[in-house]
Amino acid sequence: MSKRTHWIAVIAALVAAAPVLAQGGAAQPAPTPAAASAPPAPVFELLESGSGAKHELRYAPKAGAAFDATMSMEMSMATSMGGQTMPSMQMPKMNISLHYVTGDITDGDIHYTAVITDAQAEGGPVAAQVNATFQQMKGLKATALMSDRGVTKSFEFEKPANVTPQIAQQMDSMKSTFQYANAMLPEEAVGPGAKWRVTSELSQGGIKMKQECEYTLVSFEDGVAKVDMKVKQSADPQELKNDQMPAGVKVELKSLEGSGEGTMSLNTAWLAPVSGDLGSTVIVKMAAPQMGEIEQHVTSKIGMSGKKAD
Repeated sequence: MSKRTHWIAVIAALVAAAPVLAQGGAAQPAPTPAAASAPPAPVFELLESGSGAKHELRYAPKAGAAFDATMSMEMSMATSMGGQTMPSMQMPKMNISLHYVTGDITDGDIHYTAVITDAQAEGGPVAAQVNATFQQMKGLKATALMSDRGVTKSFEFEKPANVTPQIAQQMDSMKSTFQYANAMLPEEAVGPGAKWRVTSELSQGGIKMKQECEYTLVSFEDGVAKVDMKVKQSADPQELKNDQMPAGVKVELKSLEGSGEGTMSLNTAWLAPVSGDLGSTVIVKMAAPQMGEIEQHVTSKIGMSGKKAD
């Protein structure tokens, strides 16, 4: 990958993975977002309450309960720059394993920790480079606070004193991987066929965007909910500020449009989903005086599975 296109791949890898399920990590060290105030709380809208018996869906893991989860992500991107179409790029498949432990639970707020137990990339020309970074991430621990409706109130990695800037950036980019690993649940009691929409304002790599996720409850039996998901992402025109860009390069985001669909099976007594998958496509249009118009089509496939720890 040339220096000229390196930072473009960084942005594409960052914005491609819809955070509603899991990002899986970017193929290159992710840029450090500019300092910003905390985004507003997600907005919930119940569209249909469903039929049959209705239940208030709430996460209720027991204190001390432990869970293991595995996330995977496959991604490819096609880029045109200055009127020239570049060869399509297939990024390595990312696999990340985590160990969750539930902490104190107070008034519905769930404290927990998450430790990266393994991280590997496979396939593609930069897999070795990615694995060199991933090796340094094993054992990293995060502490988090989530409401019983799946809204993350805080999530922070415990950064070692000797952490490199590359690892620190990767940790920051992966935060929403874990923050959005579970479905966000409605306040109202719902039954099969219920639909609800969650609208969030996000910031990834300095890009401010809006995300809408529409859930449909397929079934709820023995504490296990199966849901279908539809995701939309968009961003208004804005200047991109990115530490990974060459000095003096000014890039304007013209538009960002993304959509995806998937399914999720969640046990309300677990911190990690039983299973989940999401396929998505993001189209990003940018402009830079030094490089002209840039357009990227990024396709990703994300999967997750979880189980109670032995």
